[in-house]
Amino acid sequence: MALRVLRVQQGATFQDLGRPGFRRFGVPPGGAFDAAALRWGNSLLENPPWAPCLELMLTGGLFEAEEDLWMAVVGAPCPVRANGVATETGRPFLLPSGGTLELGLATEGLRILLCVRGGFDGPRILGSVSGHAVRPGDRLPIGREKGGPFEVEPPRWKERRQVPIHPGPSAELLPESSLSRPFEVSPQSSRMGVRLEGLEAQPIPELPSEPCDVGTVQRTPGGQLLVLGPDGPTVGGYPKVGFIPTEHLWKLGQLRPGETVRLLPAGPWS
Repeated sequence: MALRVLRVQQGATFQDLGRPGFRRFGVPPGGAFDAAALRWGNSLLENPPWAPCLELMLTGGLFEAEEDLWMAVVGAPCPVRANGVATETGRPFLLPSGGTLELGLATEGLRILLCVRGGFDGPRILGSVSGHAVRPGDRLPIGREKGGPFEVEPPRWKERRQVPIHPGPSAELLPESSLSRPFEVSPQSSRMGVRLEGLEAQPIPELPSEPCDVGTVQRTPGGQLLVLGPDGPTVGGYPKVGFIPTEHLWKLGQLRPGETVRLLPAGPWS
């Protein structure tokens, strides 16, 4: 049982909930940037929360089912046609054997997640398929992940441009007054980190490299805020001015370059 890839753009990868527990060895966790959508998509298909999906950047693709497959498209909304029939995102649907699935350009957001009942079965490194590239002509085997129904709320899409930030050890380099205006997502953003523009360049103290986690917010000398993503480094030398809670990281993973986001102070600010 498999899904054949007829057309897909560069950047398509398998993603699950990553490989936690290896940061001390210099291995980032990886995993879906929009983990909230992954959990939601898997709940729709009665998969366990960690069942692997296909993460697509901005543009979807064209696929063909070898057998009947129950599927769901979550994350960034996009046009979906299952065997020629328009289908809603955020709902499970049956793609019959020999049928085609066409996903169009995301109407908003950045990352489209394609989930399948049983999850995709790819090569695992340290227990995770995260990061395995998918290309046209690939045959994607379907796994046998079973989890039973579990309840999870869909991501609150309209709130994706408001992200809470907790102060970090160097919060004095990010005055609370600077958080009163929105930041713009830089084209230099990636799964390694989302770069936010909106501060003036200024000298910053040189610090020895120290451990960093996903969601760490660093300030660069050029005036950018760098929010580390799932593929980001495990150590860094820029001052850590804040931290984004894990449950809100999906919002940053769905922001396109040029879009704006507001960072909302959470807790006392120094």
